[in-house]
Amino acid sequence: RGISATSLSFFEMLLYVILCAFLLLITALSVRKARYENEPPEPFYGFFLLSVILYAADPPGFIVRMAKRFKGIFVLNMFGRRITVLSDREVLAQVLRQPDTVCSPVEAMRDFGFVDTVGTVSVFHGTALHRQVLMSDVKKSLPEYIDDFSVFAGEALLRQFVPGQKRELFEMIRKIMMEVTIRQFIDANLLEAMPSFLDEFFEYQEDQEETVAKTIVLRKKVTSYWLNRSKKRRCALSAKLAPYLKKRVEEGKASAYVQSLLPLVTGDEDSSLSLYEILAELVFGVLFASHKNIAITCSQVLCFLLTSPSLLEKATAEAISYSRSASQTLSMDSMDSTLPFLGMCVQESLRVTAHSIGAIRKIVNVPYLEVRSGDRTYRIPRDSYVCLPSAFFGKDEQIWSLAHQFDPSRFIRNEGKGTRFAMTPFSGGRHACPGQSYAVLAIRALLAQILTSYTLKVDTPLPPLTFEKPTLAQRKGPVLVLVQKR
Repeated sequence: RGISATSLSFFEMLLYVILCAFLLLITALSVRKARYENEPPEPFYGFFLLSVILYAADPPGFIVRMAKRFKGIFVLNMFGRRITVLSDREVLAQVLRQPDTVCSPVEAMRDFGFVDTVGTVSVFHGTALHRQVLMSDVKKSLPEYIDDFSVFAGEALLRQFVPGQKRELFEMIRKIMMEVTIRQFIDANLLEAMPSFLDEFFEYQEDQEETVAKTIVLRKKVTSYWLNRSKKRRCALSAKLAPYLKKRVEEGKASAYVQSLLPLVTGDEDSSLSLYEILAELVFGVLFASHKNIAITCSQVLCFLLTSPSLLEKATAEAISYSRSASQTLSMDSMDSTLPFLGMCVQESLRVTAHSIGAIRKIVNVPYLEVRSGDRTYRIPRDSYVCLPSAFFGKDEQIWSLAHQFDPSRFIRNEGKGTRFAMTPFSGGRHACPGQSYAVLAIRALLAQILTSYTLKVDTPLPPLTFEKPTLAQRKGPVLVLVQKR
């Protein structure tokens, strides 16, 4: 309705005045003069709330539009937290070459709430420790790990894919991958000893993702309630898991992965935790990371296939043919010749969805980071952030034709080949995902089993992609599928 001074009560007028004053105060606190010349441009300077609203409505679309407008580098102001988005591949390469003492993922994770939600050990030491085990043990015997993966996945499918039931696709696949990760990497008998662990971890991860999404936009001081709630859930799960891990190690029945981690854990990572509490936190880290990207990509591939009967028929025929050939095995060497079409579907899904909105680093220990884009030099100030927008690179129309369409055949045409950072679903540089080789094979193996053994049907339009949870790209609404045995 139209608003005039005479149509408002005193209290309504007071409320409007307070609201306007609050917005002006926030704007004044968030806008500052440039510290240095040649800082990257900021859209809607002085009206940062407009940037926040437009970004929240469609993160990849907003980044694509701003990247075109500002030639590949611009600042997103999140209530005073300045994030420089790097959609220029030349600038991205310069940033990825920087050491952690200048461009720190750990300090960014601390500021965005990950210390509370996943723990100090996982943030400051987890990636390095897991990388060491993955590179020394898993990568050397990758085909054997994929064979074991297929066995565990087949058992989990029987429990989750109940014929005749209509279930939410992403939840089913995530729980399948959680079970596989637990049995393969953590402990084969854990779910029998702790039957509620899988559902409790699923609920904890949902809460963690929502909390991080809030903290990225609203700051830790505002989201302290949700951060503390997520921390309590994590600590409660850790308190349950630590004694079990201790018992299994003392019995000599710990998994190979846990046995490989144990000598690397000194207790210095966090003096407030016991050895097995540290081990439990590291186990959460591998469960958190290794199941998520595989499950989300697998679910997205199925979504795309379910909307295209011809692609689904072709992928299913290839999967059935593969299952009937006992001589074929999945490995990095045979990846292009084994399940090639399904592999292109996986690549195309990774391009379109990118796993997540992107990766964040914080500029530390230097007054500014100087980068060059074309004939321009920019200075990114200390204590601000840089974003590597994975969701943008896969939709760059200069590299990909009809970039928003799902088209696996583009890889036959060699689109993106020879372009550095054409797509970055596993990040890049020194912090690229250490489990990438395992993940790309596991996704194919799981999809092949699903398409060979089951038919999935949807009777409603699929909801669009969403990045409401920035590290868990899913769909805007449930994807209900009817499962039938083939």
